[in-house]
Order: sequence, then structure tokens, then C-alpha cells
Amino acid sequence: MKYQITFWMLVVAAVILLAGIAIMAGSIQTLLKSKSFQDKKKKNGGDALKTVAVLLMGLLFSGSAFAGGTPEQENPIFEPEMSDIIGMVIVDVLLLFIFIYFQKVFNNLAQELLPAKALKERSPWFKLNKVLTDAVDLEDEETVMMDHEYDGIRELDNNLPPWWKWGFYFTIGFAVVYLLNYHVFQYGDLQYEAYQKDMKIAEEQKQAYLATLSLSVDETNVTQLTDPAEVSKGKSIFKANCAICHGDNAQGNTGPNLTDEHWIYGNDIVNVFKTVKYGTSNGMKAWGDDDLLPNEIQQVASYVMSLHGTFAPGGLPPLGEKRESVTPVTE
Repeated sequence: MKYQITFWMLVVAAVILLAGIAIMAGSIQTLLKSKSFQDKKKKNGGDALKTVAVLLMGLLFSGSAFAGGTPEQENPIFEPEMSDIIGMVIVDVLLLFIFIYFQKVFNNLAQELLPAKALKERSPWFKLNKVLTDAVDLEDEETVMMDHEYDGIRELDNNLPPWWKWGFYFTIGFAVVYLLNYHVFQYGDLQYEAYQKDMKIAEEQKQAYLATLSLSVDETNVTQLTDPAEVSKGKSIFKANCAICHGDNAQGNTGPNLTDEHWIYGNDIVNVFKTVKYGTSNGMKAWGDDDLLPNEIQQVASYVMSLHGTFAPGGLPPLGEKRESVTPVTE
């Protein structure tokens, strides 16, 4: 299904070009049979025969090229490959050149043999525009002029402007292509799929941005921050998120006292970091899910480490094992 729609669009283009070549050949044949051309033929000798020979060679070449470029279908469902796509592109380009050549020959013959108005009316574009828009030329406006007159002004019973109708036809064609692309062949992504892809790209960009800010800190590489500015940031995070359970001064509330010398889950930076990040079975939530960034957990863990042995007033009784202060892991 990867190249299905592209391949068959190229096939349709080749068929359209072949039809155009056939129409051009028929028009040229009509001009060659005209009395004006027969009179011209007597004066110019064999030039016409050369033209006919070139046209026949072009038709044979186009037919053989299209036949050679069409792949044989061994299976009921044909799965085109990239080589088939390239082959059809070559066929379409060759047919396009042949069509342009035929059109050039037709225009040259028509300019020599037909009057200007007749040449215009024989133009395929003129015929197509006439069928689709039913436009009336300026010199023929008398045919659609209405009877009533006001102050020397007469109204025309004309159709909508050609540019408006061509715009309308374009919207119809666009709707057909849209339907085939998004709903029939499902070649393009609908809004929900496009949204999911955009969100995936945005998440990748977010992760890349976080990595550039050194936010990839985890329990395998965390170190204790001793810079006063970083410890101060950890204190602010503590008061905003942790003070409700541990008290404004970490003296303890529903959570244990963090200022004494007793520790439940270890008194080194790695254990404190893991406790804040993953939470505990005693009711402390995991702050690393989506609440705090890794570097913020490092800052608040470093602040908690700095409270060891400060004994805040009004602290709760000790819990856990008494441990001496450890040397901070700063590298």
C-alpha cells in the first residue's frame, strides 16, 4: 500500500496524456484532409508526407513506451515497487513530450490554414471552457442582452464569471482528492493521528530540552549541593510542598522530624533523593512522578541533608535509627 496511490495516479496521468495525444492526432488528421492543406501541399511538395511520418512514429513510440512501462501483474493485488514508480514517471514524461510536440504541430498547421476565430474555436481549451462556464465573449454580448433599457444602460442575461466557476470546480476536485487521500486510501493522517504525532514530537523536544538543562539527575548520579543558592532553592521547594507534613522548620507534623539525628530511610544524599522521588510505604507520596523535576528533588534533598542535627524547636520525638552526619557526596 506504500506506493499504491502514487502508482495509480501516474497510470491515470499516462492514460490522460494518451487520450490527449489521440485527440491531437485526430485534429491534425482533420487539418491534413482540409482543402487549404491540399492546396498548400501541391506548392510545398513532400513536406506534408514528412510531417505525417513523424506523427506516425510518435504514435508508435508512445504506444510502445506505455506498453513497456506497464508492469505485469502476477498477483490479483498488484504491489508496486519504487522501480515501478520510476518507470511510470519515465513513461509520463515521454508522453508529455509527445503531447507537447503534437500540440506544437497542430498550432503551426492551424495558424497557417485557419482564420483566427476558427482557430480559437478549435482550441481544446476553448471547448472545455465553453462547456464548463458557458462564457460569452465580449464581441457576442448582443446575444445575451435583455430587452429593457434604463438611462442608456442595458442588462446582460449572463452566467456567473468564468473565474468563479473555475474556482467552484477546483473545490470539487480538491474535495475528491481529499476524500481519496484521507478516507479511502488513508494515505494522509486525520486530525487525531496528526495530533498524536505532533504530541510525540513535542515530548521528544521536551526531553531534549530537559537534558540540555542538566535535568537528567537520578539516584545513580545525584550529588549533594552545597552552594547556598541551591540549598536556598531547596528550602523554598520544601516550604511550598513538604512543610504541610514536616512543619515549616522541618520539626515534624504528620511526618517525622527531619532536624534530629535519627533517620528512617538513611542519611546519605542517595537515600534521601530516592525517598523524595519514589515516596514511602508509610504514606509519603512520590514527588518524582510529575510534581518535581529531578534537579528540584536534588535541591530539596540537599536542603534536608543540611538540617541534620539542627534540632528545630518543638520537634517531634525521634524516629528511626540514630546516625552520625555523613560526608556529603559532592562529586
